[in-house]
Amino acid sequence: MLEKKLMRGAGVLGLAALGGCHGGITLHTIVLLISLGIFVSTILLDRS
Repeated sequence: MLEKKLMRGAGVLGLAALGGCHGGITLHTIVLLISLGIFVSTILLDRS
């Protein structure tokens, strides 16, 4: 279960990196923050 979430997180980070290459630093930062927030919230929800 956790491995699947890590894979999804890695995929999201990969998309964020691609977005950063094409759309500039601001878009990259926004996508990164959103993906990080989703990733952390899923981990916290799993633990509770």
